[in-house]
Amino acid sequence: KVNGQPAIVMEYVNGTDLGELMKALQARNERFSARAVYEIMERMLSALSAAYFKVPVGMKEPLCVVHRDIKPSNVMVTAEGSLKVLDFGTARFEDVERIAQTEAIRFGSLKYMSPERREGDRGEHASDIYSAGLMFLELMRCETLATPPMDENKQAEYFQAAIDSVEDFGLPNSAWDDSLILTLKRMLAIDPQGRLDAKQCIPLFRQFKDQAIGDSLAAFAEQVVAPLSNTLSVEPISGELTAPEFETAELETVETNNPATGLPPTVSTSAVNRPDPTPALQVAIPQPFDLASPGYAIRDLETEEMPFDDQTEPANVPAPIAPPTRPAPVSANQSSFLMPAAIYGTVGCVVVSVIIGAIAAVFYFSMKNTADTPIVPTTSAVPIDAVIDELTEAATDDGSDSASLVQVELQAGDPTVQWIRLFNENGDRLLTARPDASGDLPTGTYEIKVKVVARTAISSTLSIEKDTFLRCKPARMGTVRCNDSDDNKRLVIRP
Repeated sequence: KVNGQPAIVMEYVNGTDLGELMKALQARNERFSARAVYEIMERMLSALSAAYFKVPVGMKEPLCVVHRDIKPSNVMVTAEGSLKVLDFGTARFEDVERIAQTEAIRFGSLKYMSPERREGDRGEHASDIYSAGLMFLELMRCETLATPPMDENKQAEYFQAAIDSVEDFGLPNSAWDDSLILTLKRMLAIDPQGRLDAKQCIPLFRQFKDQAIGDSLAAFAEQVVAPLSNTLSVEPISGELTAPEFETAELETVETNNPATGLPPTVSTSAVNRPDPTPALQVAIPQPFDLASPGYAIRDLETEEMPFDDQTEPANVPAPIAPPTRPAPVSANQSSFLMPAAIYGTVGCVVVSVIIGAIAAVFYFSMKNTADTPIVPTTSAVPIDAVIDELTEAATDDGSDSASLVQVELQAGDPTVQWIRLFNENGDRLLTARPDASGDLPTGTYEIKVKVVARTAISSTLSIEKDTFLRCKPARMGTVRCNDSDDNKRLVIRP
């Protein structure tokens, strides 16, 4: 409260958003430092990870907050090099006690919306990762991109062209470039199930930052952000905060939707705490968004019943179903007829049952005598042992014998492990873990191959005789160590 009146006080961020930074750098024919871009991504992904995965104090589960509007203008860099993710006004989170629901409109900027959100989905954590990947491309190019097409094939071509247009990723060699491109493509995957999450992206961008050339974010902010923020915004006001003038309104009446039109009504309010009496204000709620307005997309309300005029019958309404009628009571004449009929029906059922039982008994004894008679094999009959041997051999050859199959599970123990693959002796790929995979395989000797970020893939032989679980992660001297479920060392793969 300020002077007894309610007020909202927010942190003052002395800095510039990334959208303004891009415009300023373009005007000066400059670009972001590569290292600064990777640091911006690392910190922004840390914010998204905290919003989605972190458990708040006093709670047992995370709120799973999804931002839903990640774009350059919603990320600010301060003059000191800090980073702020702004505008969670369009966010959604998992809270059973939450009353307000934002289901009718797909909030956010159309260009940065993931494919599933553009098709009407409300958006999960993966949609924020997609937006972050698109924003990264714009920061590296230091210019905005056009809105991606909706067609899946055209969208893949669009992103490939955008990646190819980046002159230099600022990394030491092509191996690092390839790892970054693979990471970026997984962030921009059409299928949200194929995208990385923020937790997986953070260590990757941290390594890219450590390898990149150029100034750090702090140095970049000191040289670029601080001077620019002074021209785009004012310095914070020091001294006592005063608020001599306030105008407040008290809600007087709230009506439901007008049944004749289905549009929101006007809300009548009356002024309070004013020096001079004034007539009641008429505040009209804004009309729905224009469907053609850029940056917004409208989704139908999730309801089957829409308001209509009480004087007009809705179309295609089925006629009400008449209630079932109670049967009329049985008269005396009907009762005298039904009693003998019931007796005769019962006797008939008993007679039919006896006849069926006799036929079944005759059939049973005839089959028993036939079964007791030995079958003499002919000379053309195939010995049953040979048939069994043939079936057993075929099952062994195609690997379908369930008795020889064991369960094999592979898992990446670190986000820097891009994939783990298992091959048989013929070179056929059987399992690919990204980050995990499992399957039933026959016992034997296999080749296991592991790819780590910025390293060439390395492989080794693996003997599998029982159920096997391997969690692989990078170790010293370019090796990869694979442990079992109890974290005991099982295999070391060397270059």
